[in-house]
Amino acid sequence: MGKICLEGCNRHYTRVDFREFCRDQIRFGKKQVEIWGAVPQLFIDHHGYQDAEKMKAILDDYDLVCSTFTPKTYRYNLGSSSPDVRTWTLSYFKECIKAAAVLGADKMLIYLPAVTRDGDRKGAEEIFAENVQSLAEYAADYKISLVVGGLNAFAEDLPEFLKVMKKINHPSVNCFFETENLLFSKYELEEWLAELKTALVHVHFADATEIGSCRIGTGCLPMRQCLRDIRKSGYQGGLSPFFTEFSCEQNPGFVSSEHERALKGLLEEEL
Repeated sequence: MGKICLEGCNRHYTRVDFREFCRDQIRFGKKQVEIWGAVPQLFIDHHGYQDAEKMKAILDDYDLVCSTFTPKTYRYNLGSSSPDVRTWTLSYFKECIKAAAVLGADKMLIYLPAVTRDGDRKGAEEIFAENVQSLAEYAADYKISLVVGGLNAFAEDLPEFLKVMKKINHPSVNCFFETENLLFSKYELEEWLAELKTALVHVHFADATEIGSCRIGTGCLPMRQCLRDIRKSGYQGGLSPFFTEFSCEQNPGFVSSEHERALKGLLEEEL
């Protein structure tokens, strides 16, 4: 598949032992993985982190490389105007950067804030951009680049997302895209790819329904066309499954196996 890197992701493996995730990645022929930083496998808050060293040792046991780290962000808001929230949030993301460095990642994904709550939207955009710029400088000391993405009330579609990225305007801050966003976007994937260009360095490639992202064939997205558009664009970053639909956590090995089988079929069709 050219220079696109097919990676694994443990987002739906959080209810099983981390070694089970690693064994499955070897079975699927993966070399690189995206790590979703959440309990019970990895604990992080604004005071510190635990278990990153243990996870890195397990990755080494299976000869897997963590290329991307994606911290859970629900409790923290990089767009908040509250001094206390800003302090807690920046401290949290700095701990995430430290954990990402321990895991060996060179990219850390950051989702746009889901809400602004305490301030106007324009002000929240400015604060978010300033905070990301500050974190990008901090991350550079750990040889990690930040990658921003996601759609929500903060950036509802492509024009708003581009506006936020323009405000950030930092050389080491890139962006990621989730195919799930196509359920809500007015724009086709081809248009997203044309606008993001080389700033796009990671894609969460999954089917989706209104309740979350899922394996290929169980949602309502045109995954064959999505893959075709990605290849046609010349994209050269990571491609990982990021399943948020709760049912995917009940049997992660089966879900991953079926997704990989379907993805392999789509790839063979494109050859």
